[in-house]
Formats: sequence, C-alpha cells, structure tokens
Amino acid sequence: MILLTNERAVLVVAIVIAIISMYSLNVSGSPPTAKEAISEVLPNEVTGSIEGSVCYPSEDIPGGIKIYALNKSTSKIYMTPLTDKDFPNKFWFRVPVGDYHVYAMTSHATSLEGYKAYYSEFIKCGQSAKCKSHKPITVKVVAGVITSNIRPCDWYDRERLK
Repeated sequence: MILLTNERAVLVVAIVIAIISMYSLNVSGSPPTAKEAISEVLPNEVTGSIEGSVCYPSEDIPGGIKIYALNKSTSKIYMTPLTDKDFPNKFWFRVPVGDYHVYAMTSHATSLEGYKAYYSEFIKCGQSAKCKSHKPITVKVVAGVITSNIRPCDWYDRERLK
C-alpha cells in the first residue's frame, strides 16, 4: 500500500502524539469510586489534550484534587492530579479523541466525598443564582488539538450532594 504525502504526514503525527502521550499522561492515584477504573492512553491511540483550571468554594484549593475525563462513548476514565506548584489550580492532560465529561474530585473534604464537580452549564452561565442548570458540558477532544478553558468547578449542585 502506497501512502500519499498527506497521509504519511497524518500517520507520522498520530504516531508522535501517541508516543508523547504514553510518557506524559499521569494516571496515578485512586479511582473516583470502587466500581470505576482509571484508564491509560494506549500507544496506538490518537490523542488531543484538555487543559483548564479548577476552582473550589473557599479561598484556597485543597490538596488532593484530581481532574477526571469520562469518555462518553467508551466509559473509560482518565485522570490527572493537580501538581504544578506555580499554578496549583491549572491542569493539562492527554486523552484519546472523543467526547468527554470533565469533573474534579477531592479527597480532603468528607462532606464532598464522592462528589463530582463537573464543567457544567452552571459554570458557563456565570455561577449565579439565575443559573439553574447543572448539566455537564460535553468537551470534544480532537487529534493534536488542545481543548482549553475547561473549568470543572460546579461544587454547587445540591441534588448531587444528597
């Protein structure tokens, strides 16, 4: 099979992205629940990136916050902890292309144990009392593209706290 020049370029880019993702995705840490498992990006998967910032309903971001991306079609979950000392609320990680719901979880607040703070319509609306919907927003990840400004900050969905 002979590949055209553009097809070769796409293939090379896909391979490079896959190799980089193998070494850059941090999947350490505990899963969100006992039933859910954290997935790793496989070497042959084409990936994109998700980046953004997390907020928390207090002055400080507590330690132990992890960001999760749930692939809507495969149900695989990818995770990265907040680790950057200079920008403690920022995150970035590679995931396979697809549609995701992105959320944050903390292990340091027993009142929020198991709670998933989604990137939701409440966040896009401005987090005010007039914002009624807490529906998670679908984040589309495209090959080789950084999907940015994702904010898993909806710690205010009282229905999920029950």
